[in-house]
Amino acid sequence: MPSYAIKLAQNLLRCPSVTPAEGGAIDLMQDELGKLGFDCTRLPFGTGLTRVDNLFARLGNSGPHFAFAGHTDVVPVGDLAKWQHDPFSGTLHDGKLFGRGAADMKGGIAAFVAAVAEFIQHTPDAGSISLIITGDE
Repeated sequence: MPSYAIKLAQNLLRCPSVTPAEGGAIDLMQDELGKLGFDCTRLPFGTGLTRVDNLFARLGNSGPHFAFAGHTDVVPVGDLAKWQHDPFSGTLHDGKLFGRGAADMKGGIAAFVAAVAEFIQHTPDAGSISLIITGDE
């Protein structure tokens, strides 16, 4: 059974968040981080078709403070015929995760959220943690 990090990465990869479309990725992160107890604030930039949503999430107010940063947007998929797996499927095949953003940067976001979830489960009240997740790098 896939780990929390892999499941979260798969869910992020399934969000078609091609710049500037949010594609549900920021919504997903806000929901996941809210479940972990983070206070989440949406920070929209721009208007109309150029509007990009960003997310600032913080847990705790004391020090030390640690922050993670990442982006959920991806570049267009290009020629679909050249993909072995649907770029927005989050397919696991032979122990590898496939999809647009698996390496840059949805996989990284899933990894640091899973690490934070593990950390706060075993180390409550150990300062504060922020996540800065942008919809457009």
